[in-house]
Amino acid sequence: MICPHCSCPVKEEIHFCLNCGSAVSTIAEIECGNHSGAAAVGACVVCGVPVCGDCAVTRGGKLFCNDSSHAVFLVRYALLGVAISEFEADIIVSNLKANGISPQFFSPKEFFNFKNDEPDSAVRVFVLKDDHARAVTLLTELELEDFIHLETIQPS
Repeated sequence: MICPHCSCPVKEEIHFCLNCGSAVSTIAEIECGNHSGAAAVGACVVCGVPVCGDCAVTRGGKLFCNDSSHAVFLVRYALLGVAISEFEADIIVSNLKANGISPQFFSPKEFFNFKNDEPDSAVRVFVLKDDHARAVTLLTELELEDFIHLETIQPS
C-alpha cells in the first residue's frame, strides 16, 4: 500500500504511515492517546501515540504528539527500523551499542495502552543521521536486514 499523504510504501497491517504519521487505514478506528472517544487522524512519527485532530502537531509534513521534543528529535535522528516487540528492539539496540552506535528507541506502549498484538504498537528505533548508513551496513552484516525500513526514510 502507498501512503496517500507522502507516497511512501506502508505495510498492509499498519494503520499509520511510519514516515509522515498519517492514517492510511480505516479498518479499525483507533482512539486518540489523549482524548478518549476521539478518533485518531494519525500517530506521532517518533513515539507512535495516536493523535486526534486537536492533538496532532504537524511540522515538515509529519505528525507529532504534543511532546514538543519529538519534532526537534527528528532534526538529528532518522528512523532505522521498527521492531515487532521490545525483545527484538533490545537485540537491535544491543548490537548497535556494541558497535559504537548510539540508538534511541520509543515504544507507544510507554505512552499509550496498546495491546501487544496491535501492529502499530511496534518499537521505533532511531539512530543519529550521521550513523544511519553505518547502522544499515552493520544490521545487514548481522543478517538483521528484515528490521531495516529504508522505504520510510525520507531526505530531510
